[in-house]
Amino acid sequence: MFNRNQYQFVYLILVVLLLTLVSCSAPQSTDAITPLTSTHIPPTYTSIPPAKTPIPPTPTAQLIAADFEVTSDGSECNVSGPSSVPPGKYRFILNNLGSDETVSLWWGRLDDSHTFQDLLDLQSKPGVFFGQPSWLDVSTNHPHQLDTHSSVYNVYLTEEGEYSIHIGGRRPTSLWFCAPLTVGESPSE
Repeated sequence: MFNRNQYQFVYLILVVLLLTLVSCSAPQSTDAITPLTSTHIPPTYTSIPPAKTPIPPTPTAQLIAADFEVTSDGSECNVSGPSSVPPGKYRFILNNLGSDETVSLWWGRLDDSHTFQDLLDLQSKPGVFFGQPSWLDVSTNHPHQLDTHSSVYNVYLTEEGEYSIHIGGRRPTSLWFCAPLTVGESPSE
């Protein structure tokens, strides 16, 4: 039969498994849900106009107020929202209108000696993937899915500087630079 040490070992394994199951089933955030407004704009890299046109509600999701809306149609990506913000927490909604391709929102802080244009210059053409340069500190997180083509990202932009808002696809591997974003003390109007 089992000796005392073996029983203790089995008991420890069961406790670890139970704790793992409980931590994996923790509830999601229940932030307040408010209406969202948006507009489709042609890509510009100098400024981003505020959202003006409301998006009709979808039957599968409630809309959430967002500071930024990133829209991809499979051949380009656009951002609606301010071009400069103070450090803080922001909501980004990613709308994938182009295909069933899985895309993710990414943001990266450029070091002070590089610009958003430097990122654009590294691509042979829009959408072509390339390795991350050492002067770009890239982040992402797990989004809250609104429906099959829209997700919400809660983004903490805490360091001042120039950021790149971009999306990446998995099949095929792709990289789309959407717009620059300045994080600083005085936001632009």
